[in-house]
Amino acid sequence: MVGGLLLKLATLLTTVGIAVWLGMRFEGTARVAERENGSLGRKNMHWNLITFSMIDGARAAFGYTVFRFHAGALGAPEWLTPIYLGGMVAMFGLASYAWGLAADRFNNRRTLLLVALTGIIITGLLMPFLPLGLFMLASLIQFGLTGIIRIPLALVSEWTAEQQGEGIGVLHASGWLLAAALGVVAGDVYIDHGMGGVTLLATTLYGIGLAAAWRLTGPSVEPKYWKEVDSDEDYAIKTDTNHEDSLSTKIRKIFSFEDRWVPWIVLVIMLVAIARGGIVLTALNYVEATGIDLDLVFVVEAWALLLNVLLFSLGGILCDKFGAERILAAGALLYMVAWCAFAIGLPAWLAVAVYVFPIAGLFYTAADSLLARHTSKEERNRGLGVAGFAVFFGQFIGAMIATGIMFGLNSEGVTLWLTTYRIMAPLLIVGGIMSVWLARELSSDATLNLAPD
Repeated sequence: MVGGLLLKLATLLTTVGIAVWLGMRFEGTARVAERENGSLGRKNMHWNLITFSMIDGARAAFGYTVFRFHAGALGAPEWLTPIYLGGMVAMFGLASYAWGLAADRFNNRRTLLLVALTGIIITGLLMPFLPLGLFMLASLIQFGLTGIIRIPLALVSEWTAEQQGEGIGVLHASGWLLAAALGVVAGDVYIDHGMGGVTLLATTLYGIGLAAAWRLTGPSVEPKYWKEVDSDEDYAIKTDTNHEDSLSTKIRKIFSFEDRWVPWIVLVIMLVAIARGGIVLTALNYVEATGIDLDLVFVVEAWALLLNVLLFSLGGILCDKFGAERILAAGALLYMVAWCAFAIGLPAWLAVAVYVFPIAGLFYTAADSLLARHTSKEERNRGLGVAGFAVFFGQFIGAMIATGIMFGLNSEGVTLWLTTYRIMAPLLIVGGIMSVWLARELSSDATLNLAPD
């Protein structure tokens, strides 16, 4: 009892220390935005940070822990866990790309944020009163709506072009930092007050995000047609509706990018994500199956989030310094080594150590930074959207593969999880090898482009 309280206190104190450090890093990126966009850029950076962190923090803290355990309390069987978790990440991944498409199409990113946040709040308010099937449906819809966070990522990549990697990393870190702080109390709130208490807390956070999104202003977030018209010629170009593309051309534009490396980047990200979905995404259930107390499981999740906060921010700095393609490869190789070891079958304390070991921060930041650098401003929302799609829909595919494996196995408990992980471990090796190849190819291509004619 005392040990658990001390661990929670240490988690909160560490969170405060990291928050102070992260605040200093954020101010550095805000100064970059101010140099490039004036005082409006700095103000928007702050409102954008609050919007992103409220959405992502609440989503990560409650979605992958409270939602899954509440579904279990409502009667969901064990085999449904990978399907449910996979469904959440699938909705998030698909919606990430859909929101990116909508932002590029309609140009009014502020309105899209407001619409999505309103939907998030409404679905959340319904959850405490729903039976299992409707609860799972509402949570899936809410996860799709939270895919709107790809828009704040696209915005920060435009506002901090000089330090794009760090700008993206700090934004990710802010969301995970809030999730880590919430993770410390999420278990107690749910155990003591049920889904109603969680809904009250989550609605407050999403309401703050809605208020912050309302304060965003300027040509980056509102309609370009009347915000960015510098001349009659520009206006004619931006409002030209005489030319109508064919249906096949429109479809091709949805899935194509100017840079030829984008499909390869997406492929490598998805390979690693598929393995992550089958192994890492369900690892918390394996940790619980080893006999660790449920309340402690929430704290373990908080520490995993907390340590990744550091990697998100540091990963962005490393992306700017060494190249996002190299950092992506480093993340993929770390996944390969750590989680292949996990699949062997480690003692409970060592399995927890592997779960807490921060890799996601490195991998996610590198994925977003790499696709931000390989997409133009006109396709940036879609570029960051496809990054989210690759990471999260890939995890959905992995979760579905894990579910199929579990159905075919005649075992249960710890043995069931470990056998599934061992079957999926080779995908981590393939992803690691492919990431190294991609890093070499992109570095070589960049060198050739910089060479004098």
